[in-house]
Amino acid sequence: MIYPQRYSPIGLDIGAGHACAAQLAGGTRSAVAHRLADFPLVVDSSGAGEGLERLTELLDRRGFMGRRVVLAAPRSTVRTSVVSVPVGAAEGAIDAIARSDLSRSHRLDPGAFELACWTLPGTAGAGSGTTSVLACGCPHSALERTVASFEEVGLDVVAIDLHAQAIARACLPLLRASHGALRVVVDLGWESTSLIVMMDSTVLYERTLAECGLSALRDEIKEAMRLDTHTGDHVLFQRGLVGFANETRGRALRVRSILDDFVGAVGGELAMSMDYAARRHGVDDAAEALLVGAGANIPGIVDRLGESCQVNARVIRPAELVRSEEHHWRADDPALVMALGLASRGSGAK
Repeated sequence: MIYPQRYSPIGLDIGAGHACAAQLAGGTRSAVAHRLADFPLVVDSSGAGEGLERLTELLDRRGFMGRRVVLAAPRSTVRTSVVSVPVGAAEGAIDAIARSDLSRSHRLDPGAFELACWTLPGTAGAGSGTTSVLACGCPHSALERTVASFEEVGLDVVAIDLHAQAIARACLPLLRASHGALRVVVDLGWESTSLIVMMDSTVLYERTLAECGLSALRDEIKEAMRLDTHTGDHVLFQRGLVGFANETRGRALRVRSILDDFVGAVGGELAMSMDYAARRHGVDDAAEALLVGAGANIPGIVDRLGESCQVNARVIRPAELVRSEEHHWRADDPALVMALGLASRGSGAK
């Protein structure tokens, strides 16, 4: 008997004029990448923008199956808090404590937001009887607006995930063998850069650097060199830090300075995050930096960030995380890791 192919929902990572999409085929244990794509789209992560009506057409053209999608909650709407709970507390009790603390800390109506929480490793205090939980909440109103925007264009939103959890899920094949290892995923995105600090495969916290988005970086380069958007992309992703490393004059020197400032800002925050996490969780070994997102394609950035923080840094690509139905050049693009993690949430679904 021939069984029909099973496809996951389409993972959609959308922001600052770009959309990345991924879909898996097969069962949970045997999933392979069916389609990987990115394309320009004038819409933000909440679905606002004039380009959303083109999304279904673009997905059809790229060979994606169905209308079921998984999105990431807009990062600007997510609130977090580290909460102390009794060691061994039941799941229901932990949720109640976390919801109460998050409501009080961020002045939220306790019944008006979606809650996710998990225990942080290495936080049980000796003799204190408590451990720490990371609580994340997103208002129902923000989620409902996002769902409505996508459903208006014919898409079925089956889940909305946390950005950090989607990244961690995508990277799980690289994290399973580690024990007590500290890593920071540096997601260099168009809207912002995010630092996701993890112990093994558990997210400890996420820090968003709103001022370090690729869209703003490209705009600075365009202004400095008087370029259009297409040429600005070429300068950023073809020349990058390597192409301007030795410039000492004129506009090229200005671009070098812009790139140096960007790396300095990200590197400084990365170093502080790693130092804090190592002290907070009692880790002596140096952390590893894993670069994902479109900015990981900038020539020279992985080496510069590694050198600035004195840690091992490397780029993570979809080809390291999942097999493809056939060789797909997009499997080498770190910009698609987030979308892959979102699709993985529904891997194996019909």
